[in-house]
Amino acid sequence: MSWRCGLIENGVTFHPDGTIAPCCLVTNDYRKPISELFNDPFADLRTGKPEPACKACIDAEGNNLESIRKNFKPYDDRSYRYLDVRNTNLCNMKCRMCGPEYSSLFSKELGNKDFIIKQDIGQYLEKIVNNKLEYIYYTGGEPLLNPDHWLLLELLIEKGYSKNIVIVYNSNGTVTKFKDKNIIDIWKQFKHVKLMLSIDAVGEEFNILRHGGKWDKVKQNLEIMKHWPIETTIAVTVSLLNIWTLKNLMQELQDFNIKLNNLYYPPHLSLNAIDERYKQQAVNCLTELKDYHHDHNLLDYLIHYTNNNYNCALFKNTILHVLMLDKKRNENLFDRLPFTDYSTINI
Repeated sequence: MSWRCGLIENGVTFHPDGTIAPCCLVTNDYRKPISELFNDPFADLRTGKPEPACKACIDAEGNNLESIRKNFKPYDDRSYRYLDVRNTNLCNMKCRMCGPEYSSLFSKELGNKDFIIKQDIGQYLEKIVNNKLEYIYYTGGEPLLNPDHWLLLELLIEKGYSKNIVIVYNSNGTVTKFKDKNIIDIWKQFKHVKLMLSIDAVGEEFNILRHGGKWDKVKQNLEIMKHWPIETTIAVTVSLLNIWTLKNLMQELQDFNIKLNNLYYPPHLSLNAIDERYKQQAVNCLTELKDYHHDHNLLDYLIHYTNNNYNCALFKNTILHVLMLDKKRNENLFDRLPFTDYSTINI
């Protein structure tokens, strides 16, 4: 069977830096300039076989996991049907596992003068919006703070296309309204809306991992969102920073659907960067989650990924990352992790 992907053939992802890609998971070195948008930019991936840029889907399918490729039907007409809009890093948080490309506050913290970056996609959306659009994925930054996001939704409603379109968000759970917009009235015009809330811990660990957010407030918002007429999911990014307390999250948010996502980038925060001396403890934490989460196949993969710690040489960068941000933000994440016996001699 030939390798086909609906995102390669009918999708586009808009990045803040002026580049595009068929999806968010292709390797960063594959991105193309947005000027290529209407020149069949991803034709070099339509070879009938998996290409190196598609490593994420190759690995997922090789481990019998759900891949993004299999969720999108390919069409031969080359029309854009699937959009991934992440055209600005504007965000009200600076999460530990993020960085300046996707968080304006993180960029500002690092001393960048032009800390808000944005790709102007208005002129392209006018051409790309069509009655064949099926799916739009919004992330950021924080998508509900992105004015372009609201303009596109209103354009789709105005043209009568919205009723055929599914919208999916990755949101940080801090935004329940934007200016004078009635979010629910707008969303009711679309076929389906799914809100994936990025929450990786609860309590004080949440406040540290997703700096700028406050768990008490987000928890209040969850109660509000629970009653919205949309699908709501907790999207957990699994990394070396949070596997130690994921059991607490599972217990506190047991009334919600929880989706686990393995973190691959940055590599020094990925599970396979674990130092050998902490590997068994990490595996034990993941194994314990089987009592709380239904996707045992994914948990088995995460355990295998941790055991196969081929990036363990990066672990000193894990420690440096934690300590640097602890110092900058006057926080104590390092004291909450099981690495306190890791000697500074190793760094």
